[in-house]
Amino acid sequence: MSVVAVALAAAMVAAGGSALGFTTPTTTTTTVPLGLVAETATTTTTTTTTTIAPPSTTTTTQPSFAAVTAPVATVTTALPLAAATTTTEPASDDVPIGQIDTSGAVPPGLDLAALPGAPAAPPVAGDVDFSAGPGCAYQCISSGVAYPRGFGVELVVETRVPADLVLIVARDGDGDGSYEFTEHLDSSGRVTRFSAALDHLARGATYYVTVAATDELGDISYAFGQFTTLSERTVNLVVGDVDIIGGPTNIVHTDTVFIIDGDYWDIDGAGWELVHVGLDRRVDLALRVYREWQVAGSTLCEGSYPETDPPTGNSDDRCETWNTASLNDLDVDVIPPNRAHWTSVGFERTLVTPSGAGGQLPPGYGEPRYFDISASISFVVTYS
Repeated sequence: MSVVAVALAAAMVAAGGSALGFTTPTTTTTTVPLGLVAETATTTTTTTTTTIAPPSTTTTTQPSFAAVTAPVATVTTALPLAAATTTTEPASDDVPIGQIDTSGAVPPGLDLAALPGAPAAPPVAGDVDFSAGPGCAYQCISSGVAYPRGFGVELVVETRVPADLVLIVARDGDGDGSYEFTEHLDSSGRVTRFSAALDHLARGATYYVTVAATDELGDISYAFGQFTTLSERTVNLVVGDVDIIGGPTNIVHTDTVFIIDGDYWDIDGAGWELVHVGLDRRVDLALRVYREWQVAGSTLCEGSYPETDPPTGNSDDRCETWNTASLNDLDVDVIPPNRAHWTSVGFERTLVTPSGAGGQLPPGYGEPRYFDISASISFVVTYS
């Protein structure tokens, strides 16, 4: 059992087994935090489209996070091609997904005895200055808020006096009483405000937070809480300019097909828009262009078969040539620069025809009917 858990158990026995009371603690704790453990999020996909932890002798706090969950709007699913749908209402960037209640109540579901790790108390540093208050012998944690960061979180904790802050974030995903995910976040020095971020967490999941603040005397205040990550990702993409370089000059008709994770859409070219709800974090994108050349009036040309055609080719029977620009394993959960938290982020990517394997020329390169493609795609990813 960790030092944090032992201290909490002692305090609860002294209080008659009830919730922790707010009394005056004086203690020091020494344990080294465990290492960081990463977590992998998993997602479920549906498709819709459209065009357009208390201290030793006495308790310091009574911890609790009041979970605040962002609203999730109802989404209507449409057919794959060109049918307008209702998209999710985005959460506000500044609406918390959890808050630390500095009264000190431990939230239901947080088992401190099973939570590994505890903060190490720093050495006493020089003379004590009480001008800012009595330090962390009393509750010195003044506030704590969790903000959405896509499917991640930004945790912001403030204290009344400079203190070393340690945050332990934990999740018991399967409810078996052990924490599959634990992460220690350290301020690395005494501060009065500490902000820490965790990205790519499980969506729609509850995480528990233990906060320990240690002042220069080694006195520790604790607070506890929880937050729930956002649960839905909506990807809005718009096809920009499609540049075609080379190929036949006697072209009479061009068709464009957009492909996302094996789903095909006939599109009108630049300006075509797709709204995809529940898209996976990593996707494969492609844009295929079919070009039909001019033939004699009596010539019968067969149709295109985009779902069975190879990425590039040409056919006399079909009177057409085609090629594909692609972008594989695109991560749509982009971390925008210079933003601490967000519920929506925009970015652009370019799809291009691939080069050949091992530095070789791509298949079909040099043939009179071969052409290159470059297409810009704009994305807006919204979390709710």
